[in-house]
Amino acid sequence: MPLFNWGKKKNIAEEKAMIANEMQMLMVKLLFDKEPVWQDAILEQELVRNFPLFSSTDISGKDSDRSRQYFFRNYMVHYTEGDLPAQGTIFKPEKPFSQDTLTHAYRQAWHWHAAQEVGATCTHELMVTDLMALPLPYRDRVIYFQKFLSAVVKAMKPQALYFTSSDKLIDPAEYLKQIEEHGFENLYALLNVRLYNVTGSGMLMDSIGMHALGLPDFQIQFSEKDPGQIAGLLYSYAQYIYDYGSVIEDGNTVEGIEQGSRWKCIYSGAAVDPKRSVIDVKPSAT
Repeated sequence: MPLFNWGKKKNIAEEKAMIANEMQMLMVKLLFDKEPVWQDAILEQELVRNFPLFSSTDISGKDSDRSRQYFFRNYMVHYTEGDLPAQGTIFKPEKPFSQDTLTHAYRQAWHWHAAQEVGATCTHELMVTDLMALPLPYRDRVIYFQKFLSAVVKAMKPQALYFTSSDKLIDPAEYLKQIEEHGFENLYALLNVRLYNVTGSGMLMDSIGMHALGLPDFQIQFSEKDPGQIAGLLYSYAQYIYDYGSVIEDGNTVEGIEQGSRWKCIYSGAAVDPKRSVIDVKPSAT
């Protein structure tokens, strides 16, 4: 059975604007239980495996202990003023690491049972971000960023990873395993599904992470349904949007849990922060 019910075909003049979000930088915190030491030689070896044309800035001088910047000429970004290579940065934040930044992620770490135990040991962080890359097609951006990040993780060996756009705390070993088994385009770390109790109204689950790529996330409010099944649907819906783009119109339907059920999609704002555009899926009674 198809996931989406497209209804009648429309000509170009009838096409509607699809729901979208403003793209954001991809940002990951590498968390350590002691002061991290730069492993430049190992990192460059790992980067060469993924980026034959990569280069780096001169890191001598006052900032050599705080940041690194790399240029990936395999991924050229087109601007009106000219073309620039996609870039990646690693830097030590000015402010000391605070456990407060992980409080919400701990509550939603269904995928990693040791998340809080490991995270609580961390006292230092490095930030890894993409740079000058927003105009890239989002799938190219995901591939190049995860090529960069996986090289950094292998070289620097953090105790945990925190993906800010998906509000997700990750075991580094599991992250590298997912990359090895499913490739650089897998969404294991970039996509999260969260669960909330809504007083007097059952539960709400949402996906988070696709908004950073300019795509919509999803949310479903429900009662008397299995949260595990709802989570599976949200992952499937998000993967579909990632594979095909923002192609769901306001009012389209998606397949629900029950055989033959069709659940209506409504464009909406997110019920839970961060503020973003979502597709609110309305479960049918059957």
